Amino acid sequence: MIDQKVSEEMKKVKEQFKTELKTVTEKVSSLEQSYADVLKQNKNQSQALIEDKLSVVIKNLPETEKENTSRKVGGLIKDGLRLKNIQVAAVERKINKIPGKHGVIIVKFQNSDDKQKVMEKKRELKDSRNYKDVYIDNAIPKAQRLNEFKFEEYC
Repeated sequence: MIDQKVSEEMKKVKEQFKTELKTVTEKVSSLEQSYADVLKQNKNQSQALIEDKLSVVIKNLPETEKENTSRKVGGLIKDGLRLKNIQVAAVERKINKIPGKHGVIIVKFQNSDDKQKVMEKKRELKDSRNYKDVYIDNAIPKAQRLNEFKFEEYC
């Protein structure tokens, strides 16, 4: 009879232990998933910061229908800035929501040396007949742009 009571109590303790172990296992799995998500987000943010360090924004470059933006940027670099052997990784024109205004162009360079050369020569655009109204600036990370926009709303 005592053995039977002990056996029943042991079964209850085992079941309680199993449920608690299952709960702990679920919590650990949840934490592992959360940690993996945070790592992935940090990796994406780091990649975005690296891309922003290699990117510039070109403003007021005239826009045409069916334009070849890469060719236009290449012409700007060769003719307007008088630079050769600059390697551009990607070119993208953003659509402007204001009618009559040209969209900005985001240019990503292969390396920081090419970007540095462009940034050093950008002042020469004002002396160029074709590109006197074109401006080149450093690309600003999206989070920083949003913060600046919010700050301007309060001022």
